[in-house]
Amino acid sequence: DVLGETIEIHSSEQGPARGAAILGALAAQEASGYGSTQELLRGIANRSSETNTLVSPSLHAAEYVTLYQAYRQRAEEVGAPKA
Repeated sequence: DVLGETIEIHSSEQGPARGAAILGALAAQEASGYGSTQELLRGIANRSSETNTLVSPSLHAAEYVTLYQAYRQRAEEVGAPKA
């Protein structure tokens, strides 16, 4: 709930296998016949009509923002690259 966004969960029970297939097709982009990553994702990662949508109130978003700001400040202190 820290994202403050609606989250959709695909109903597929083979999510990891589908992800592996997408990564394989990306690696073999010319052989797969897809001209771009967007085209590939539209062709393989189709939206299911059975998507579960989670809309939850952002119970922890304000606390997360405060903690993330402190984290970024500490990262700058030790010389980490800026995001």
